[in-house]
Amino acid sequence: METEVRLVDIAIGQALTLSGTSYIIIGVIPATFQYDARNFHPSDVYLPIGAWNAPGFRNRRQSMGMDVVGRLKPGVSLEQADGDMQAIARGLADQYPQVNKGTGVTLVPLKSDLVGPVKPLLLLLVTAVLFVFMIACVNVANLLLARSGRRAPEVAMRSALGASRSRIVRQFLTESMLLALAGGVLGSLAAFWGTRAALTVLPEVLLPRAQEIRVDERVLLFTLITSVIAGVLFGLLPALKASRLDLQAAMRERGLRSSSAHHRTQGAFVVVEIALALVLLVGSGLMIRSLTTVLRIDPGFNSTNILVARVSFPVSITTPDHVMAVWRQMSQKFETIPGIQAASLSLDSVPMTRDFSTLPFWLDGRAKPTTPAEMQWALSYIVEASYLKVMGIPLQRGRFLTPQDGEHSSPVIVIDDQFARRQFRDQDPVGVASTLTF
Repeated sequence: METEVRLVDIAIGQALTLSGTSYIIIGVIPATFQYDARNFHPSDVYLPIGAWNAPGFRNRRQSMGMDVVGRLKPGVSLEQADGDMQAIARGLADQYPQVNKGTGVTLVPLKSDLVGPVKPLLLLLVTAVLFVFMIACVNVANLLLARSGRRAPEVAMRSALGASRSRIVRQFLTESMLLALAGGVLGSLAAFWGTRAALTVLPEVLLPRAQEIRVDERVLLFTLITSVIAGVLFGLLPALKASRLDLQAAMRERGLRSSSAHHRTQGAFVVVEIALALVLLVGSGLMIRSLTTVLRIDPGFNSTNILVARVSFPVSITTPDHVMAVWRQMSQKFETIPGIQAASLSLDSVPMTRDFSTLPFWLDGRAKPTTPAEMQWALSYIVEASYLKVMGIPLQRGRFLTPQDGEHSSPVIVIDDQFARRQFRDQDPVGVASTLTF
């Protein structure tokens, strides 16, 4: 710990060069901090947004796509904050009608934005686990109850030798507590190995931030408390039954027959167990069906054996021609790596990730919107000719991009079938020149 603190102190005030610009380190935050877990890698360096001098950043007519995050004051609800932001949006629309007209603000809790609609799945999973836990406890209580009936002569003998009722209860509770703690230890070991196995099967899109799931001290403490409570609750009934034993009847019958009350108690446990098992069976079936439905959804591409890597150009590459030359060299080198069937560079992102680009557009022959807010928007991907082969996307009609479609050729694009149906209806968009203007 002292070494880490000393290294942090040394880092403060040091200079760090990023993309040819020298920055002074003014602070150090924990390495575990991760603002957005959906990115490929957590950020290592945080720069002031006010010092960003990218072209178009301060141009209101261009959409740079930024995230805005804030913390609500104590006592301020999300609805109140949303009303304040709507008032600000209306003020900006009045002040900048050419740009902000028709735009609004939507506030979303950060937790909901990061994890997505995963809460129903987790609640269903927790409910299933609770039912399994209840069934196990009922089974153990039923076995302890039957065992206490067979131990009637032993309890009678202990009572005859002077054992008090409280001592007999403590003996039975101690045995049930040891049994519950042993089950908790075995369950913790199973959870430790089972969590790793489950995380390798569940896709990231189904369970966001899965890399942060682990069995830590809070899970172990919860397991300990739950085991103690279960041992007391489900061991108390057999203990009380044994402590109220009729000594003369127990010594005379030697525990060979059980009373009708014993049968009624065990019958009640069996009814509860069957009811819980039925609910668990229905819930598990629904969960398995939902999981298989999600896994069978066709994303439109083949996600098997696809590797995604981020590539950054060095500062020395500045001119567009140099960038394109290095781009083509990298693509050729990737394709020559043994084991790679095809490779394609993508300037923006890959499907089903948070990193994506949107562009406003309008169709030629239609009235051009007067403000950017009135334009329609489309997801865009800037890719190479081998992109379809890499992603396993079928081509329905027309052709895809070729190496000849470069920076000096006529602009061409490829659209998906949903875009074609929505924008062109019955018209065939293939071969139409200058159909879209971005």
